[in-house]
Amino acid sequence: MPALAWPFDNARSQADTVFISNPSFEADVALFSQDTAGWVDCGFLSEAPAAIQPGQYDVRMAPKDQRYYMSLVVRENYTWDAIGQKLEKPLEPGKCYEWTVYLAQSPHYVDYARRHAGKVRYNNPIQLFIWGGSGFCQAGQLLAETAVVKHKNWQAYQLVFRPQKPVYYITLHAYYLNPLAAAYNGHILVDNASHIVSIPCTDQPEEPLDAGKVLTLSPPSLEALERYISLHGPHIIFSSKKLELEEKADTDFFRPEYLSYAHMSVIAKGVRWFAGQKLIIGIKPRPKRQLDARIEYISQYLRDRGLKPEQFTVVVYEKTDNAAWLAESPDIALRLAQDGESERGRE
Repeated sequence: MPALAWPFDNARSQADTVFISNPSFEADVALFSQDTAGWVDCGFLSEAPAAIQPGQYDVRMAPKDQRYYMSLVVRENYTWDAIGQKLEKPLEPGKCYEWTVYLAQSPHYVDYARRHAGKVRYNNPIQLFIWGGSGFCQAGQLLAETAVVKHKNWQAYQLVFRPQKPVYYITLHAYYLNPLAAAYNGHILVDNASHIVSIPCTDQPEEPLDAGKVLTLSPPSLEALERYISLHGPHIIFSSKKLELEEKADTDFFRPEYLSYAHMSVIAKGVRWFAGQKLIIGIKPRPKRQLDARIEYISQYLRDRGLKPEQFTVVVYEKTDNAAWLAESPDIALRLAQDGESERGRE
């Protein structure tokens, strides 16, 4: 298991350095665009992106370095913030690296929460995970995790990376203490990151990561993908007129469609990482006059989220279907196609 990082203040040599673009998260560097070398948004399309601070959500803490820093949040609807970037050269397997970043919590963090139809505090403590992958926002291997951050002042965290395979991209991921027990609103502040420096490896054995406790940015295994579907599928519902996956937020009152949008976003993102898997979505025919429209809506939604035609099928749910559905809501059912299955729907 990646080493748990605690506050640390010593500096290391810059020999054999992998340089980070925009390590202090300055606002004048383009953010959330994969056409730039800076940080990109790896969060949920249903939520606002990670915020440049200070000045938003009642956050007033002075930066640790230069003018700005980032805030990352987790939410009670099982969504979270994450940002990532492409490294200027890859981290090599078999080598060890050190990276230092300053973290804190703001005394105040207030934002709108749809479930409560108003603003709530996001003051619960959370962790920061650092993932390494071969593409933007890919959680291929967990490089390091911090302890839960509760302190209201900037403290340096020393993280040691020991990649098992080449790492071309890194992702910073806001994470719950235990998301499978209960999701909640919380935040973390991030500033003044160092570049990544090669260091001698120690012979300390690594403990295996308990993947069953981790709800990651993208599923690390087929079993994790099935867990995604089982956890989020029951929360996806339709309204009386259309599928509740609207993109335009309503800031006046809570509506359940935004949770449906977020939960479907998790599943769609997860399936994208498994080219050999097909998601089967059964639409329950209630009411029958809206069945075709709902099938087309879901199909278009998945296409818009980057799923290829061979990665999903939308069908009419049949009560006599003997398939083992991973998740069901009152309106839909979800599972992965079985070996040799050749169902065809409206894609």
